[in-house]
Amino acid sequence: IHTWSHFTEARLRLKQAAPIPSPAITHAALSFFLSMMPMMVSRDNLPTRPFTAVMSVGGAGGGDWTIRVADGACRVAEGHAGTADLTMTYRDGDTFLAIAKNVQNPMLAMLTSKLRVQGFRNMGTFGKLFAEPKPDQVLEPSFAS
Repeated sequence: IHTWSHFTEARLRLKQAAPIPSPAITHAALSFFLSMMPMMVSRDNLPTRPFTAVMSVGGAGGGDWTIRVADGACRVAEGHAGTADLTMTYRDGDTFLAIAKNVQNPMLAMLTSKLRVQGFRNMGTFGKLFAEPKPDQVLEPSFAS
């Protein structure tokens, strides 16, 4: 999974189309990264009502993951929630990683249809909940996954 991240980031930064990792490795890596979301929640910005976001990644190895923040806990489950406050649909795993690693600007990804967002008005809540950690911030696995 660690190698997938570095390999894919290098391929994107060097603008190389191939080789592409296997769908199984891509799916495992995406599952791992999304399972880390509970450690990324800002305790200072917990919502007063439940918040649900869906990350949907297309392409080989993609899938859907539902992130729920409620009652002071964050849980991530594979699969698509019936209703969500926010749904982000990435064209593929490359797009997901490019945005996560700041290789691609999310607004540009939306303008080029690599990222579709439903519930755009809730992007602010998501951004506050999952703000990029500070370099010296300790991530604690205190939320349920």
